[in-house]
Amino acid sequence: MKKTLPAVFLSMTLGISACAGEEREETVVLTEQQKEILAEEGLPVEKAALNDAQLDAIESIQELLDWLAESYDDHFVYQGYLHGSSTEPETLFVESEKLSCRITVTRRYDGTRELIESDYEEKAAGEPYEKLQTAYWQSQGFEQAHVFANVLSVSDGEGSLLQRARCHVYVLLSAGQMAGKTLDDLLEDYLDWYREQGGRSQHLIRIGLLAEEDPGDIYMTEETVADVFASDRILETAGRSLQTDGSRGDPDRKGAGAC
Repeated sequence: MKKTLPAVFLSMTLGISACAGEEREETVVLTEQQKEILAEEGLPVEKAALNDAQLDAIESIQELLDWLAESYDDHFVYQGYLHGSSTEPETLFVESEKLSCRITVTRRYDGTRELIESDYEEKAAGEPYEKLQTAYWQSQGFEQAHVFANVLSVSDGEGSLLQRARCHVYVLLSAGQMAGKTLDDLLEDYLDWYREQGGRSQHLIRIGLLAEEDPGDIYMTEETVADVFASDRILETAGRSLQTDGSRGDPDRKGAGAC
């Protein structure tokens, strides 16, 4: 899930928000990590050369990085930062070394209460969820099934990951292993299995049918899955959803190159 963010970075959002000559009175000692971030953004690494807005931003970035370090046993690499406003949260983007994906951290205020949240738990659930899904499709005769799970939320409490996670699942299967079944047949069988496992509602699955036996060069991520399903390598796609009340959504079936 590695991607260079097209975000408005520190130097762009804050570089013109205060005059360069503005400096704060109190003593601020920049850490080596802060200096590295400033250098990446093309900003001075000396405190005296930074304006108040830039100092506020680099301190906020450090606070959010510290929160991540205290919350998760992982190493995080800075990717980008967006200054908050009265309507938008302050947002930090980092790369998780352990998960090899982008993590988003937000901070907002509810009155005087500080609220910091991240999507780390959802991203961490992606790989085990994919393993559960892959095992199912392999049991159905699709040995080379490719699965990407975009976990949207994970509830607390007991139960399997299928029961606790709200997820969109994307599956690539080989047309040569269909054994006379249609995509609609596969979707019905899958949803029967999913409900038998106690799977959570508000679930979506989309299947793409490939001509290749083992498309090993295809790697689906949150950023690439739409392009993969829209490529001319996809012969056919079909999708179904499981609604909040447990009912099944209408079939969503499309021809080659559709997502």
